[in-house]
Amino acid sequence: MFKIFTKRSFEFRNSETGQTVQTTFMGFSTVPDWVREDLMFNQGCKTKSIEVVETASREKELENGSDDQELVELREKGKELKIKNASQMGKDKLKAAIAEVEAEAASEV
Repeated sequence: MFKIFTKRSFEFRNSETGQTVQTTFMGFSTVPDWVREDLMFNQGCKTKSIEVVETASREKELENGSDDQELVELREKGKELKIKNASQMGKDKLKAAIAEVEAEAASEV
């Protein structure tokens, strides 16, 4: 068994047993070793839609979205604007929260 992070949903099939394993969009999954033999797994790794998570620190980075530079910058701006839970928000929600705070500030001027 090994842990992966998937940027989209996948279904892997064991060609010998017919067993399948599904993953979630932007999520972590622990999958059996036979998944490494699946063509879709190999293609997903090549396109960076799948990443094998080998360390706890890498898992934490993926959880926090540190691979996405735009998200990192948005979270910094959210902190500056004192948006509650900015470090835990996704990109779309954070963009909306920032726009709302900036609109409120502009209307006060």
